[in-house]
Amino acid sequence: MHKNVHSLEGWQSTLLSIPAGVQEETRRFSIGDTSDTPLGREGSVLDVDQVLIQATLNRLGCFEEYAKASFHQINNLRKAISRCGLKSIALESGHVYANEEVNMQHLIQLRIAGFIQKILEEDGISVKNILFVDDYHFDPNQPTLALDQYLDASQALGWEVDQVVLEKEMAGIAKVILETLTRKGETTHAGNKILLARGKAELLDKDTERLSCSILDAAFSIVKFLEFGEGIVNILPKKSSQLEASNEGNSFKGQQMKTRAILRRFLGNNRLPFYNIFIESDNFDQKNCGRPHWI
Repeated sequence: MHKNVHSLEGWQSTLLSIPAGVQEETRRFSIGDTSDTPLGREGSVLDVDQVLIQATLNRLGCFEEYAKASFHQINNLRKAISRCGLKSIALESGHVYANEEVNMQHLIQLRIAGFIQKILEEDGISVKNILFVDDYHFDPNQPTLALDQYLDASQALGWEVDQVVLEKEMAGIAKVILETLTRKGETTHAGNKILLARGKAELLDKDTERLSCSILDAAFSIVKFLEFGEGIVNILPKKSSQLEASNEGNSFKGQQMKTRAILRRFLGNNRLPFYNIFIESDNFDQKNCGRPHWI
């Protein structure tokens, strides 16, 4: 029998049912420890363009205009959080790959995150700001992100990061999730791939032993629920060429749907306090940028 989240109490009950192995892995990894990452420390460094920061401020400078343009979508987000009785939110934005050059799409996400944080805090919600850096799909021969510059840019755009989490750190938790799903009969095989039995989300490539983005993100979601907030708000672009390069399509919306499918099967809960804002930045203007889209 699958439970539904209609209250904070119901959701807390779901979290208490998370297998001990996953909770142990969550406690084991070092939150925010970037000492072992090569980001911006050796070899070629991908600097953050200061001109782009100012261009972003010029393009999306006024909170009041953004709030007015996206009023109905923002109101839906506030209502959804209120219905669940959530008092704290893990707000993720500015997701970036270790070898990725920062562009305006990243900076717009950071700017909007500051706006969303302001809205949530006005409602009395405690917000923890999280930056998730993909160092799992990492090529050491390519230039690396100047992480300190990216964090400075985020602060300049009005969103100060509380915690940096590295994707490679999620591998141990993701493996325990995979083992749990397999034991529950929730996985299937297709060639060299292990998939979620329903939803067909890829979990693992058996030839390379590479975990999928979706199961790593599911692992990170568990960390956010246990460590950072009762609910999650993720701000992402609709599409990403970097995501496409990892052979998982170019749609973050599709990737987030797979992540949710994994979480539902793993937690035995069909309703999650997990909300998305997808940024439509290819044709950016105040009216179509940053509106929450429910999936």
